Amino acid sequence: MADKETFHCPQAKKGLQAITEAYCFKECDNPQKGAKAQCPDSILQPLEEVLKDTERMEELLEQLKKLNLPRDEFAIFGGGPLGIRGLREIKDLDLIVLPGLWEELAQKYPVEETNFGGKAYRAHLTDDIEAVSKPGFGFDAKEVIEKADVIDGIRFVNLETTIEWKRKMGRKKDLEDIRLIEEYLKETRP
Repeated sequence: MADKETFHCPQAKKGLQAITEAYCFKECDNPQKGAKAQCPDSILQPLEEVLKDTERMEELLEQLKKLNLPRDEFAIFGGGPLGIRGLREIKDLDLIVLPGLWEELAQKYPVEETNFGGKAYRAHLTDDIEAVSKPGFGFDAKEVIEKADVIDGIRFVNLETTIEWKRKMGRKKDLEDIRLIEEYLKETRP
């Protein structure tokens, strides 16, 4: 079997190479490397679903970039850390932001009260992007943002914190997300 560093999927779409190759490497019984490698038809259909989800993630990230937020003052949380890794489809982006940025956003965008593990406020930056005033459950926004994974220049709450936060939320979708993350971590980390 080819190792992950040398595996190449010629079906990969430009800009989606990493997610495509990770998916193919995981799903192919006999992944090959080189220009003549081909993914079996049995995984091409599911691959299209993964790519569709990934393309949605790219659309959301483009919307986020247009907001010109200071990249060291927020991190994507909720389903975003799963979506960027192709673990599941996401429909929107949730941001946790530092207090100073929150004050600016709260003046500029519609705000409503919400409950993310405690009283908090949510600003609707676009139809698909929301910023939350604090992460809840005693998490410190600054610490969460500083420890976030940086992927393509954007901070995503790290998977360990995501698991901890989702475990405290305890909703059915959060428990499923925890399962997906734990499976992903078993496959990708020693």
